[in-house]
Amino acid sequence: MNEPNPNDMRTAKIDFSVAGRAVSLQVQVPAGPVSPTRLLPLAYALANTIVDMAVQAQPETVSCSRGCYACCLQLVPVSTIEARAIHALVQALEEPRRSTVRARFADACRTMEAAGLMEGLRDFSRIAKQDLVAFGHDYFAHRVHCPFLEDESCSIYAERPVICREFLVTSDARHCDNPSAQTIRRIELDARVSRALPALEAPDVAPAMPWIPLILALEWVDAHPDDNERPGPELLQALFARLSGKDLPAPPGLGA
Repeated sequence: MNEPNPNDMRTAKIDFSVAGRAVSLQVQVPAGPVSPTRLLPLAYALANTIVDMAVQAQPETVSCSRGCYACCLQLVPVSTIEARAIHALVQALEEPRRSTVRARFADACRTMEAAGLMEGLRDFSRIAKQDLVAFGHDYFAHRVHCPFLEDESCSIYAERPVICREFLVTSDARHCDNPSAQTIRRIELDARVSRALPALEAPDVAPAMPWIPLILALEWVDAHPDDNERPGPELLQALFARLSGKDLPAPPGLGA
């Protein structure tokens, strides 16, 4: 039997509920084997929908606005799928911007190396569960800007990581510069797409650590250049199975 052509598409109808409201989606995915990054636009749209509905369902106003970038100084954990997309995005930049952005990644890594945090950043499993939040605070204390932060805003907003889309607060924005469990009120979500994305990795090749700090995305992909293609319908099924099932443990940083 011939393998499905990646250009052939399959249509799926998906029904679910968010904050007590029904959502119906009709999505198309490639029939044949493709990179899991092909499903990232769907993940972005799904996360946006879940967040928008959560915002509409609660009475308080979101405090986040342009120029408020404290969250861009936090440890941002991304999936390996998003790391590959970030690597490709940087590679596609024209010079001299590509070199400028790559230099920001390198500077951030040097800062964390000097701070003694790199061992934990390269493998979150080395950090005791009870120390994850403190580790995230240690990272934040060094005020390392996200490599994509420009003019106090995100320069890749349309393609920003899913976890960045999910992090919204209703507390006073002034507290974000010195965050704590007592001062920060996050928008509660019924489901987190960010925690479902690791399911897109093939089970037999999934890395031991499903989360990668954004500042290490380029380094990680350079060390793991081989992508693992899977049929589109299989990827879609894996994503929604994880989304509707048990969440992965939260990494430090924005996910903590």
